[in-house]
Amino acid sequence: MLAKQRLSLIERNLRAFSTSDSRHPIYNIQVDRKERSITLVPKESHKSSLIWLHGLGDSANGFADVFLNEEYAWTPPHVKVILLTAPERPVTLNGGMVMNSWYDIYSLRGDYIKSLDELFDKYSREEMLQSVQTVSAVIDKEIELLGDSRKVYIGGFSQGCALSLATMILYPKILGGLFCLSGMNALKIDWSRVAQEKKEMPIFVHHGEADDVIQHKVAIKTYQEFIDNGFKKMEIKTEKHVGHSLSERELQRMRQYVRERLNSMV
Repeated sequence: MLAKQRLSLIERNLRAFSTSDSRHPIYNIQVDRKERSITLVPKESHKSSLIWLHGLGDSANGFADVFLNEEYAWTPPHVKVILLTAPERPVTLNGGMVMNSWYDIYSLRGDYIKSLDELFDKYSREEMLQSVQTVSAVIDKEIELLGDSRKVYIGGFSQGCALSLATMILYPKILGGLFCLSGMNALKIDWSRVAQEKKEMPIFVHHGEADDVIQHKVAIKTYQEFIDNGFKKMEIKTEKHVGHSLSERELQRMRQYVRERLNSMV
């Protein structure tokens, strides 16, 4: 019953956006009800794209307000924002409850892990790879429109952050950058197969030190593996007393970082 109520709420939130809405001063808002995605198409010339992935149980609507909020305005006016929604699937962590999830999660007891391999075993690699393919198909379309993979960016919150990292690693081309909020890496990586050029990609990380869902020390341990393997442009920001959520300071940091990177592509 709770799963059905949750999904019903998500569908109502999606319906809050009309199929096509041009009233926003910066974006034309397009809703794909079949895919349950929201695309913010810039009224100015489209020069770069950001694909955003939500966390467990959320939907495309979860971050739409953040991108549409003129006070925070994460992205410059020339950036298309594509907010995807994960497929519905049973999640073991939540007793098999059906919800929007990029992949199954067996446990979150990351504070007791002895190794990263033990941590990675808590997530369905098969379902994660399926979601990587889904996101990669969207990236392909944006590259076809823009003509340059480095004009395509990807990011996400929590589970969406983990999927962003996995997609960046496995996608065959070099993307423009990555934005990781309140997440971690959840994929075992064969570092010998990661191209050196990919390690030059800028990556922004923000994590609350009081996060009790994805513990700060566990998240940093997974990011440190990237740094140890040559990702020197990974910028990690932490914030005291912040849990598994967005803070005012985080919103402002994201705005500054995203705008600096995306404006440089103009």
